[in-house]
Amino acid sequence: MHIKKVIIEGFKTYRNKTVLCLEPGLNVIIGINGAGKTNAMYGKYSLKPIPFGPSFSGVNNPLKCFQAIQFVLSHEFHHLSQRARENLLHCSAGFRATSAYVEIIFNNEDRRLPEEENEVSLRREITSTKDVYFLNGRSILKHQVENTLQFAGFSKVNPYYIIKQGQINSLAMLSNEKRLAQLSEITGASLWKEIRPKDDSLLEDAEYKITQLKEIIKETEDNLTRLEEDEHQYRKWSETNTKKRAVEATLARKEQAQLIESIKNAKRLLSDAQTEGQKASAELAQINEKVAEAERRSKLNQSEFRAAQGRLENLAEIAQDLALEHSKLELELADKRERSANNNTEKLNEELLRIEREISEKNEVLLVVCNDYDSTIREEFEINARLMLDEQRRQQLFTKLGREALFSSIEERNHWIKDEQCKLNRLILQEEKELRNITKDMKEEELKAKNLETVIAGIEGEKLEALNSVEMLNQRKQDLLLEQRRLRMSRNDLWRKQCDVRDHWKQSYDKLEGLKCKLRGAMYSQTQVFEGIAMTLDKMKQEGHGTLAFEMASQYRGLLIDQFTCADEVCCAIDAVGGNRLFYSIVDTDKAASEILKWINKEPYKNGFGLPGSFNFYARNRLQRTPPIGLIRGEDDVMPMMTIVNCVPEMTPVVEQVFGRVLVCRNFDVALRAVKTYDIDCVTLEGDTVRRNGVLNGGYRSIASSGSKIYFEFKQSKGVEQTELAYLHEVESEIQVADQKCIENASELQKIETKLSQSKVGLLEEDLKKQRGALSVSRQALEGKLASTRKLMISLGAHRAKVEMLEDELQKDFETELGSEERSEVDQLNESIQSDKIKLKNVNATRLKLEGMKNSLESRLSDHLMRTKQDLEHTIREKSDCGLYGAEVHQQAIKDMEEHLKKLECRIKENSKESEITEDRIVSLSKAVDETKNELDTTKNRRVEQQIELDKRHDAIKKIIESIKRKEAALGVIISTLITLGTFTEENEKKIIDLYADYNVKKLERELTLVKEQLKSFEGVNQKATLDYAFSAEKLKDLNKQMDRLNNSHRQCIELIKNVESKKNSAIQYSLMQVARLFRKMFKTLVPSPGKGHLKWTYDGQESDSDSENEGEPQASKFLFFFFSFFSFLFCLILFW
Repeated sequence: MHIKKVIIEGFKTYRNKTVLCLEPGLNVIIGINGAGKTNAMYGKYSLKPIPFGPSFSGVNNPLKCFQAIQFVLSHEFHHLSQRARENLLHCSAGFRATSAYVEIIFNNEDRRLPEEENEVSLRREITSTKDVYFLNGRSILKHQVENTLQFAGFSKVNPYYIIKQGQINSLAMLSNEKRLAQLSEITGASLWKEIRPKDDSLLEDAEYKITQLKEIIKETEDNLTRLEEDEHQYRKWSETNTKKRAVEATLARKEQAQLIESIKNAKRLLSDAQTEGQKASAELAQINEKVAEAERRSKLNQSEFRAAQGRLENLAEIAQDLALEHSKLELELADKRERSANNNTEKLNEELLRIEREISEKNEVLLVVCNDYDSTIREEFEINARLMLDEQRRQQLFTKLGREALFSSIEERNHWIKDEQCKLNRLILQEEKELRNITKDMKEEELKAKNLETVIAGIEGEKLEALNSVEMLNQRKQDLLLEQRRLRMSRNDLWRKQCDVRDHWKQSYDKLEGLKCKLRGAMYSQTQVFEGIAMTLDKMKQEGHGTLAFEMASQYRGLLIDQFTCADEVCCAIDAVGGNRLFYSIVDTDKAASEILKWINKEPYKNGFGLPGSFNFYARNRLQRTPPIGLIRGEDDVMPMMTIVNCVPEMTPVVEQVFGRVLVCRNFDVALRAVKTYDIDCVTLEGDTVRRNGVLNGGYRSIASSGSKIYFEFKQSKGVEQTELAYLHEVESEIQVADQKCIENASELQKIETKLSQSKVGLLEEDLKKQRGALSVSRQALEGKLASTRKLMISLGAHRAKVEMLEDELQKDFETELGSEERSEVDQLNESIQSDKIKLKNVNATRLKLEGMKNSLESRLSDHLMRTKQDLEHTIREKSDCGLYGAEVHQQAIKDMEEHLKKLECRIKENSKESEITEDRIVSLSKAVDETKNELDTTKNRRVEQQIELDKRHDAIKKIIESIKRKEAALGVIISTLITLGTFTEENEKKIIDLYADYNVKKLERELTLVKEQLKSFEGVNQKATLDYAFSAEKLKDLNKQMDRLNNSHRQCIELIKNVESKKNSAIQYSLMQVARLFRKMFKTLVPSPGKGHLKWTYDGQESDSDSENEGEPQASKFLFFFFSFFSFLFCLILFW
C-alpha cells in the first residue's frame, strides 16, 4: 500500500488544481530556500519502507505536497480554529480562496484499507467554518475516517507513522533509560502497560458481579420453591374463574344480540317517524307560507283601511273646520249687516240716554242712602255713648255698697278715692291730648282730600285730550284691519289654490318617478347615459357665457329618441330596430362631442371614477345622408319605417341613419318575403326582425314593457310635471306678493299699536285710579279718625262723670244700702240700658242694610253703568267719524264675505262627496279585512293543529331516540363487560365457551350462581401466585443467562490479558530482532571482514542472540529503519571526511 496521487486545490500555495504523482523509491526532497521544503517535511507520503537513495521519478513539483498529506492523514489537523482554517486557505494578490480540498489516492492492492477496489481515494474539503470528508466519492463522517485509517494501521495512540524533522536526532541524543522508554513506546510495550491495569479492574468487577449474581440466584430458587404450592391453588381458582367469565360472557353476548336486534327495530321505527315528521314539516312550511301570504294581504288591507280611515278623519276634520269657518262667517256677515242698518246710530243714542237716566236715578238713590247711612251712624254713636254712661253709673252705685267690706275706715276709703281721681284725671288729660291730635290730623286729611280732588280734575282733562287722539288712531287702525282682512282672504284663496296645484304636481311627480323607475328597470344602462349627459351639460353650462364649455353644451340637441314620435302600436318595432341607438346623443359638430366626452371622463362618480355607461354621439356635420326608401306600390302589408315615424324636419337625416333602410311588415311571413324581394331589413309590429344577411330575431315583446313607449310616457309626464311646477312657482310668487303686502299692513298696524301703547291714556287712567284710590284712602282715614274722636269723647265723658261721682262719695260716710233716690235711679238706669240695647241692635241692622245698598249702588255705577256709557260714546264717535267712506268699506267687506261664503259652501259639498266615496271604500275594505282575517284565522288554526301533530311526532321521535340511547348505553356497558372479561384464546377456554353456547339464559344464570359459590371457597387464594411464580422462573432464567454471560466475560478478560502479554512480548522481541538485524547490517558495512560483532539482550532474566526475523509492528520497523538509516548516513559522512 502506498500513495499514488495527491490532488490539491486552494490549499496554502496551491491556487489552481494540482495533481502530484508519487511512486515507491522517493526518499529525499531537496531545494533552495522558499521552495517549500518546510511544508514538505510535514508529512510522509508512503506507508511502506522505501529503498534508500534519492529519486524524483514521476513527481511533479512535490515540494509542498507533504503538508497536504499530513492535512488529510494526521490527527493534528482534526481540531482547527477559524483562524487556522483561514491560514490553510490559499491567499495571494487579488485572490483569496473560500474553500480548499486535498485528495489522496492510495494503491490498495494489498487490501490494507477495508475497500474492495485497488485504488482508494480519501478527500478532505475545508472552508472557514466546516470540514467534509469523502471516501471513493461518497460523503463520510470524521470518526469513520479515523476508523478506516486505524484499520490500515494509522493509530493516534502511536503517531510514529509520520516522522517529523528532528525526531531521529533527538532519539540519538537521549540517555539509555529514556531511549529505552522511547523504544517501548515505539514498539507498543508502553501501550500494553497502560492497558493492563484497566484489564485487571475489569476482571475484578466481573468476579464481584459473579459473586453477587450467585447469591441472587440462590434467593430466587428458594422463593420459587415457596410459590409452587400457591401456584397450584391459583390454577384451580383460575379454572373456576374462567368458567365464571365464560358464563358471564355468554350471557352478555346473548343480551348484546337481543339489544342489537332491538336497536335495529328502534332505528327502523325512527326512520319511519322521521319520514313522517319531514312530511308534516313540509306541510307545516306550506301552511306557514299561506299564513305569511294571508298576513301580508291582511296587513295590506288593514293599511289601506287605516289610510282610508285616516283620510276620512282628515275629511271630517276639514269638514268641521269648514263648518266652523262657515258658521263664523255667517255670524260675522249677520253682524256686519246688522251694523250697516240706518237706524243703528239712533239706537245707540237711545241706549246712551237710557244709561244716563239710570245713572242719575242711581245717584239720587245713592244720595238718599248715604244720608240715611250717616244719620244711622250718628244715632248708633249716641246710643253707644248713652249706654256706656248708664252702665258706668249703675256700676258705681253698686260698688258704693261694698266699700265697707273693702276698707276698714273712711280715711282709707278717701285715700283710695283720691288715688282713683288722680288716675282718672291723668287719663282724661291723655284722652284730651289724643283728641286734639286726632282733630289736627282730620284737618290735614281734609286738606289732602281737597288737593287730590283738584289733581283728579286735571288728570281727567288730560285723559279727555288723549282719548281724542286715540280715537283718531283707532279709526286708522280700523281701516288697516279692513285692508288686512281683505289681504288675508285673498292670501287664503291663494293658499288653497297652491294646495290644489301642489297636489296635482305631486301626482304628476309621483307618476314621473314611477315611470323613471320603470324605465331604469327596463333600460338601466341607457338611463345612466341620459342622466349622465344631463349632469355633464349642467356642469358645462355653469361655466358661463363665452366659455368653450358653454358653447359646446349649447350645440347639444338631445337624444335620438327625443327627435321623433310614433304610435304605441309600433313601439316594439322601434325598440327592435333602434336598440341602444335610440339613446345616442345628437350634437352639431364633432368638436362638441369631443368636448362633452372630456367632461364626462373627468366627472367624478362614486369611487372617483368617471360616469358609468357607454356614451355615443351623432355629429351632424359628419353624417352622410343615406337615400330613404320610397313608397312600395302594390304592397299593403309593407311600408317604409320612416312613414310611421314623425320626426323634426331638421333631424330627419339623423333619424334616417337608423330607420331609413327598414321596412315595417304586417307579420313574419310577409317580412321573409319582403327581404327576399327587396333585399332590405324588415321588422314586424311585434318586434320580430329579419335581416338581409339571413339573421332572424324574434320573441315575445310586450308593448307595456317597451322601452320607447315607457320613455315617451316619461317624456310626456315630465312635460306635464314641468308645466305644473311652473304654475306652482307662479302661484307661490303671488303668495309671496300677498305676504309682502300683509307684512307691510301688519307693520303699519304695529306702528299704530305702538303709538296706542305709547299713548298717555293708560298712564292717565292708572294715575287717575291711583289718585282716586288715595282719595278713597284719605276719606276712609278721615271717617276712621271721626269714629275715634267719637269714641274718645264718649270715654272722656264717662271718665269725667266718674270723677264727679267719686267727688260726691268723698263727702259722704259708709253706706250699707242704697237710698230711695239711688234705688229709683238704678231702676231708671236698668230700664234705660235695656231700651238702649234694643235700639242699638235695630240701628246696627239698619246700618248694615244701608251699607250693603250703598256698596251695591256704587259698584253698579262705577263698574257697569259708567263703563257702558263710555263704550256707547266711543261707538257713537266711531260711527260719526266713519262717514260715507266707512259705509262703502263696510259694504265691500260684506260682499267679500258673501263670496267667501259661497266658496266655502262649494268646498263643503266637494268634501262631502269625497267623504261618501271614502266611506264606500272603507266599507269594501272592511269586508276585505274581515275576509282576510277569517282566512288568516282558519290558516292559523290549521297551523296550530299541524304544529301540535308535528310536536307529537317530535316527542315520539325523541322517545325513540332516548330508547335507542338507553339501549346503546346498555350495549356499551355489555361491550365494556365483554372487554373486561377479556378474550378466550386458549384451547381449554374455547372449549368452555363452546360448552355454554347452547345454554339458555335461565340455565346460564343457574350455572353462574354455582360457579360463584365455588369461587367463594378460593377467597384466600393468592391471585398473583402464578404471576409471581412465572416472574420468578423467568427471573431465574435471566439470572442464569446473565451468569453465563459473566463467566464468558471473565474468560474473555483472562484471555485478553494473556493476549496483551503475548503481544507485548512479541512486540518487544520483534523490535529487538529488528535492532539486531539492522545492527548487523550496519556493522558489516562499517567494519569489513574479518571484524566481528555480537549483540545480546536480556528479557525476563534470559539472554538471547537470536537472529531470526519475525513479522512485527510496521510502525516500529519503519521507525527503526529510518533510525539506522540516519546513523548509516552519518557514519558514511564521517568516513568520507
